[in-house]
Amino acid sequence: DKLQYLEMCLQESLRLYSPIPVITRTVAKDVQLEKPDLFLKKGMMVLIMMGVIHRDPDYWESPTEFKPERFQKRGSASIRNGFLPFAYGARTCIGKSLAMMEAKIMIAQLLRRFHVDPVADFRLKIRSGVSLIADEVLVRFETLVGKGEAQK
Repeated sequence: DKLQYLEMCLQESLRLYSPIPVITRTVAKDVQLEKPDLFLKKGMMVLIMMGVIHRDPDYWESPTEFKPERFQKRGSASIRNGFLPFAYGARTCIGKSLAMMEAKIMIAQLLRRFHVDPVADFRLKIRSGVSLIADEVLVRFETLVGKGEAQK
């Protein structure tokens, strides 16, 4: 896959900024958790906070840093157990593969045509609701001409 690094960047972005910050699940059977020491009774509703899981230092080294390379090792425990931007199991988002493919194609096409830079001193502000919301994202696009040369 020629877009492997781009996919790793997308995954790392989803890890740090999950589009859905909370999912709910109903406990199917009584279970005693070891960490934290907690008993979950069948029928209880639990809230799963994606931002907490995706920044858990037990799963992620330097959890607040943007490090796409952490997704090079497919199948690692962190990825299997601590990466849930599309949920997991029977209720996994059915659009996961399509969403990832569309995002890769769109970003790859943008990067073929433009050099993209963040605007100096811009601070991203994110609000949380049903999904994460950014009021604005400021970047500068420069058209690429010739062999990757930017035209301002």
